[in-house]
Amino acid sequence: MCSSDLVSGLRRKNYAAAREAFTVAIALRPESAECYYNRAQAHVGAGDAGKAGDDYDQALRLDPKLASAAFNRGVLHLTRKELQDAEHDFRLAMMLGMDPSAAQYNLALVYLEQKDFQRASEAVQSALQRQPGFKPALDLKAAIEDRKSTRLNSSHQIISYAVFCLKKK
Repeated sequence: MCSSDLVSGLRRKNYAAAREAFTVAIALRPESAECYYNRAQAHVGAGDAGKAGDDYDQALRLDPKLASAAFNRGVLHLTRKELQDAEHDFRLAMMLGMDPSAAQYNLALVYLEQKDFQRASEAVQSALQRQPGFKPALDLKAAIEDRKSTRLNSSHQIISYAVFCLKKK
């Protein structure tokens, strides 16, 4: 199990120290999905998406029900424009119990990138049904309706979660 002391490095945004600490923890407990997940979070914070993706993959191999790993891996795919993989991971995350409003919002961004305004609109509506005051979804809905936005850009915030795993056994 990864301790709260290890996670505190992530919370303080000391990503280099957190990566090193989780690498040591993984050497001691290679079966710990939580440690791989948390090291992935440190990789993301440090700007190393490739290594983050590898660690999210390993976390999901070790714990196939780790919804936040699927969700955040979807975010990586979306930022890389790997749209089919992003869609798959957001859907998987919802099946595993992740916040459907954030997942639907990010699916809308996937569909917007594909220029599928109908599906983007439906996904945004689904996000807003679950969380009516969700500002990023409200803004995206307006952009889709106005057709002012035809691609993902800086005005469309990708929703990700800095969720740190600490399972109690």
